[in-house]
Amino acid sequence: MGLDENNASEQRNAERFKSSIPVLIQKKGLSGTCECTLLNISTNGFSVRIENGKLNINVGDDFFLIIDPKLFDIEELNKIKINSICKRIESNMIVVGAEFTHNVRIVNEMIKLISNYFEKINENDY
Repeated sequence: MGLDENNASEQRNAERFKSSIPVLIQKKGLSGTCECTLLNISTNGFSVRIENGKLNINVGDDFFLIIDPKLFDIEELNKIKINSICKRIESNMIVVGAEFTHNVRIVNEMIKLISNYFEKINENDY
């Protein structure tokens, strides 16, 4: 499947905002994590850059995106652990695109806060 086919198969219903913060990825059922860079985020999905060979992930795999809430002045949680599903893989597994799935209300609120934060940065409001 080519890059254009991967992008066409992923539905992007919300505007994405550029990021560049360190985050962790943890495949469900495994205890280890992989550090990667959050490239962009929206209220319904995101993409991350993974160092080649650090994580074996396939389209359809469920995993957690783990974000440090202190980066966003969020004090209510020790970590933000977001249910996600891999929707596309680009550039020989260096970039992974995913959608958020089955998250509780407070996590969905945190996703909105983080997305709004990056929207303001992208508009140079900060």
